[in-house]
Amino acid sequence: RDPQFQSQNHNAVGRRVQDDILLAVRTDPRIDARIVAQSGEIVLLPANKDWAAFSRDAPIKVELRGPDGAVVAVIEVAVSDGDMERVLRNNTLISAALALGALIGVVLIGLLVARRTARDLDQLVAGSLAAARGDLDHRVPVRSEDEVGAVAAAFNFMMEDLL
Repeated sequence: RDPQFQSQNHNAVGRRVQDDILLAVRTDPRIDARIVAQSGEIVLLPANKDWAAFSRDAPIKVELRGPDGAVVAVIEVAVSDGDMERVLRNNTLISAALALGALIGVVLIGLLVARRTARDLDQLVAGSLAAARGDLDHRVPVRSEDEVGAVAAAFNFMMEDLL
């Protein structure tokens, strides 16, 4: 390969790509880099064997220019989006589980409120049937201060009045 890239420090006409920088890039499994000479020859191979599938996005290219301004090599850095896919999938699953839990909670609370309301209305129906039979001593328990409780209190007041 090109002798200027063979040394401990990879030189590109006055610029240095030091081994410790390349090592730092290559120790993170989400990042990979390679150096490509202007001729298209890969001077420094990427650590990942499957470079094309490493990232869906195109690699970030940093041109290394010579003294005349011409590009002599390019550092290509690829960032894997594999972890991002996992994070997005986990966030989606957690969000769906929380939404399902909230939906179940709302349905259960709705069922409890409906059951309580239906029970109170059933007691009002029983009270009105007792009044129709002539049982003026029948009273409906007032269990709440909502509309159904107000109707129960009015029913009891009416029964007192009739008695």
